Amino acid sequence: DVMREKPTEIEKINRNFKIILKLDRRRHNTPTQASELGAILGNKTDRQNIGEVKLQEKKRTSRNQIMKNEAKSNLLRNPS
Repeated sequence: DVMREKPTEIEKINRNFKIILKLDRRRHNTPTQASELGAILGNKTDRQNIGEVKLQEKKRTSRNQIMKNEAKSNLLRNPS
């Protein structure tokens, strides 16, 4: 793996966090998200962390979906 990125602080603390960060980075590619993850990962066990991160991802996408759908239905109701 030549393109190995330098491990983040969280990865140095616990290798298992690396997987979560990589998943998150692939989706969002923003440092803010990674540091938010750092906050979430705080003092919980890996299993709890992974579940919590997945839950947050789900919430984020469903909220976006709802907003998109609302925007669509508003456009259909009041065409400008």
